[in-house]
Amino acid sequence: MNWQQLKKIVAFYTRFTLSFTQVGYRVRRLTWPAFKADFAGQHWLVTGGLDGLGLFIAREAARHGAHVTIAARNEQRLAQAEMESVWFDHKLRPAHVHERTRVSKDTPESLVAYLDAELAKFPDSAP
Repeated sequence: MNWQQLKKIVAFYTRFTLSFTQVGYRVRRLTWPAFKADFAGQHWLVTGGLDGLGLFIAREAARHGAHVTIAARNEQRLAQAEMESVWFDHKLRPAHVHERTRVSKDTPESLVAYLDAELAKFPDSAP
């Protein structure tokens, strides 16, 4: 390997340092505008919102002003979660969770019908 080949290799990998490494990410992040989560006026449908990531998404969306509908397959767990006050912590008021709905996992048609009914409530968001 001679000096020219080494120079080409170093130049090749140096070009991608700012694109595909943690260093590059941190440098580029300095130029990004600050993210302001404002979901006021939005209606979110969160499936699987009883625990885990779905619950986190529902809480954060509601905390930032979104109207949240939580859909789940298991009506008993949905009622139990509501009774255990999973939704009601100091950051999420009960008024933010507008609806709880059981959606059948067996038929995609039931989910489509549910989504059509939800969209009908919001004429501005109809496709």
